[in-house]
Amino acid sequence: MSTDRSSSSRWLLPIWLSLLLSSCSDTYQNKYATYADAQASGAFRQGWVPKDIPASSYDLQEKHNIDVNWCYGSFRFPVADAEAWSAKIEVPTASGAETIPITPRKDWPHAIGRPVHAADLKRTGFELCVALPFSFAVDFQKGYAYYWRKAGGVSRAASSGPSSAPPVSAPPVSDLETRK
Repeated sequence: MSTDRSSSSRWLLPIWLSLLLSSCSDTYQNKYATYADAQASGAFRQGWVPKDIPASSYDLQEKHNIDVNWCYGSFRFPVADAEAWSAKIEVPTASGAETIPITPRKDWPHAIGRPVHAADLKRTGFELCVALPFSFAVDFQKGYAYYWRKAGGVSRAASSGPSSAPPVSAPPVSDLETRK
């Protein structure tokens, strides 16, 4: 009897160890009340929050994975600062068929899908913007933005224009946790 037990224990140990190791993750999530709080934490220096956002930004949220070097987040900013900030970032102005690849986030507006189409964003009040290495979906009228680390270049996709997704209202910036 005791040999059966030790035999099964030998099989269970590798399974438990692999489960334990696979549950470890280098994904982190942080929230900052102000730009200054994010700056004090080193989030800009480490590249988890874009440096080129307005210094008046608030309600900053970011999520990043240091193993695969991806990050995304959101923040709010005073509408009064929208014009000055839009002058610092690239807002594509061509046909509206510009696309940027992204892995969609379930808690973001539907138009921020894969890939992101500038025309889809415009229908929801957002502009597709770029400040390398980050891409943004920005609502300049309401003062909030979503960002992600740029995975590819802006392209004029003749064959893959805007999706047929219906227009949706953008929710207020919310926690980055995936909605269930």
